[in-house]
Amino acid sequence: MYIELSNDGVIFEVNKELECYLEGLNLNYSNFIELTKNKKYCPIICQRFFNKLLKDKVETVTYKYQTKNGTLWIEWIVCKITEHKLVAIGKDVTCVKKFEPLIKAQNKILKLQNKNMLDSLKYAQGIQNSLLPNRSSLKTISDNFIIFQPKDIVSGDFYWFHQSKDFLFVASIDCTGHGVPGALMTVLANTLLNEIIIHQNNTNPADILKVLDDQLCEALKSNNRMIKDGLDIGLCMLNLVTKELNFSGAFQNLIVLKNGVMKRIKGGRFPIGHYPYLIKRFINHSIQLESSNRFYLFSDGYQYQFGGANDKKIGTKKILSLIQYIQEIPLQQQKKF
Repeated sequence: MYIELSNDGVIFEVNKELECYLEGLNLNYSNFIELTKNKKYCPIICQRFFNKLLKDKVETVTYKYQTKNGTLWIEWIVCKITEHKLVAIGKDVTCVKKFEPLIKAQNKILKLQNKNMLDSLKYAQGIQNSLLPNRSSLKTISDNFIIFQPKDIVSGDFYWFHQSKDFLFVASIDCTGHGVPGALMTVLANTLLNEIIIHQNNTNPADILKVLDDQLCEALKSNNRMIKDGLDIGLCMLNLVTKELNFSGAFQNLIVLKNGVMKRIKGGRFPIGHYPYLIKRFINHSIQLESSNRFYLFSDGYQYQFGGANDKKIGTKKILSLIQYIQEIPLQQQKKF
C-alpha cells in the first residue's frame, strides 16, 4: 500500500491496494482524495495511519485496525521526501502478529535451552583449561608465546608440554572435529601423552608418536568397530644439556629460524588414528640449536583463518612470510603482532 500526503494531512496520491483496504474499514466515499480534504475525515485517517510522523529520518510503525473482516495489522514505513511532503508504504503483517505469542513462547524456550547449553560449554571449558599445562613450565625457554583461541568455547586443538630433568617436550595437537567432539578427543590425547612420556619415560619423538598411534586406535575401538577419528601432532623434544632438538610430526611441521634463515621440517603425511591403507613411518629430525635460534609449531587453525579485502584464507605461505617479517622482534611482541 502506498500513500503520499502533506504535513497537514492532505493526501495527494494513493494506490489501489490502499483504497481496497479503506473499503475494508467501512469508509464509504466516491473519491478518496476528495474525502481527505474533508475536515471531518482527514484528521481521523491521518491519525490512524501516521500517529508518529517523521522529522528527518525513516521510521517503521505498526498499527492495529478493526475491519468488517476482523483485525488487521499494518506495518508502515514513513519517510519525509520534501519539506512538506511525506510518503508511506504499508504491508499487512497480520499473519506475523497472529503467531507472535507462539513465536515469543518458542523464543523463550530457545533462549533457555541456549543458556543451558552455553553454561554447560563454559563449565566444560574450565575442565579443559585445567588439563592444559601451566605455561610457567616453559620458563626454561626464556622467550616464548602461545596463541590459544578456541573457535567454539571448548577446543579441538590444544598444546602440551612437559619438562623432566634434562628434557623439555613441546607439542601442538589438532584433534578431529570442533567444539564438544574435538574437546573429548583432546582429553583422550592428553591422557595418552601423559602416560607415554611421563609415566613410561619415552624420550624419542618418533617412538612416542608410534605408541600414541597404536594406543589411540585401541582406545577408539567400539564393539569391534573402529571409530575413524584421530589427530595431527607436532612433537619436539629439546635436550636441555646438549641443546639438540628432535622433532617428529603427523600432518604438522616444525619451523626453525637459524641465523635469519627459515627451515621448514615436514612431518609425515598421515594423521594419528585409524586410517586404513595408510603406511605410517614416523621419523625423527634432529637439529643442533644455538641461543639465537627460534622454532614454531602450529595447527591448521591459524592458517585456515579467513579475512582481508577478499575474505580469503591466510594459508601457510603467508604465515611463513609473517614469521620471517617479524623474526627480529621479541616473541612476546610477535604474539601481539
